[in-house]
Amino acid sequence: MGRAKIPVEGTEAVEVPSKVTRYIELALRLAKWDEDLVDSYYGPPELADAVANEERREPAALLDDANQLFAGVTDRWLRAQVGALRAVALRLTGVEGPYLDLVEKTYGFRPRWFDEEDFERAHALLDEALPGPDSIPVRHARWLADMSVPASLIESAARALAKEFQARAQRLIGLPTGETIDIEGVTGVRWRGYARYLGGLRTHISLNVGRPFAAIDLAHITAHETYGGHHIHRVWQEHTLVRERGETERTLDLLQSPEALLSEGIAEVGTELVMAEDGHELTANRLRGLGIAYDAKTGAQVAEAMRLLKPVNSNAALLIHARGADLDAATEYLRQWSFVSEEEATRSVQRLATSVPVGYVHLYAHGVELCRSYVGGDARRLLELMTARVVPADLT
Repeated sequence: MGRAKIPVEGTEAVEVPSKVTRYIELALRLAKWDEDLVDSYYGPPELADAVANEERREPAALLDDANQLFAGVTDRWLRAQVGALRAVALRLTGVEGPYLDLVEKTYGFRPRWFDEEDFERAHALLDEALPGPDSIPVRHARWLADMSVPASLIESAARALAKEFQARAQRLIGLPTGETIDIEGVTGVRWRGYARYLGGLRTHISLNVGRPFAAIDLAHITAHETYGGHHIHRVWQEHTLVRERGETERTLDLLQSPEALLSEGIAEVGTELVMAEDGHELTANRLRGLGIAYDAKTGAQVAEAMRLLKPVNSNAALLIHARGADLDAATEYLRQWSFVSEEEATRSVQRLATSVPVGYVHLYAHGVELCRSYVGGDARRLLELMTARVVPADLT
């Protein structure tokens, strides 16, 4: 088989190279074993339907398929993605190997330990931003509680913020005509926010309304999932890579792949861009209209501290999986540096210990480090990165 002509949503029928077809089929087959593998797929429906109607193939057979495909792929981007699928298939056969090796084979980078010097700087910023006689953790927790968004207002507040971020993204980066999002509150999930790309320039945003959001967290997560990050990233990929260049392989988003590292980095850098300058004042004005108090000046200082503390969870995962620390030690590490409650620290460490998806926690700190250095605060560079065919090694 050379190329198959298959329709992709929003385009006329396109010719799909056989290696791309095999890549998509392999990912969809592996996803029958690992539900955290495929984030979204909006490509040729015939491929998805055919795989859905198959009997589930054994991991050993899928590993053989991955090895054969990997051996025949020369394109660097596709080879990196297939390599990640090969690592997933190997893990599904029961062979994981050392944690750092597994993360590197899956995401295309090797996690490093972040020095606590930045964490100490973050603590100093919080101490300055939140004055008072109590300890910094107590002051921080009180400030977050004072800026709490009730569960009943989370959806409306997120929609209001997303509208502002949309206008800002249009001005800074530009948006394809016809893009749209919808926002829904959900409960009973392990994450706070999730963006599922639907194709056709549409994204469904889910926010966990099972417990209140601090206003600063709601603003960050809304931007990260919508017009600072994942939505704008995916619509530009569909517009430019899929519709204009015919790269059908980009209709498949894998959570466990080098592309996922760049996706999280882009979402964080994009959020920084739309929140720059008066972003916190904009947030305060929007939330004030809903009866929600938010101190913009303090929020900007706290946000900078939170940026510096982002690698804490990555370090905690390394403590557990690479340094052999017990869960109590990892919990204490989180409490020492992140100022979370004992309950939240315990919950976070339990998630880190199960590591689902494997190693994903490292993507935020390492991804933003790579992408921030490339973008350098330039929105044009961010758009360029969103539609680039690069692997993590290209940005180091």
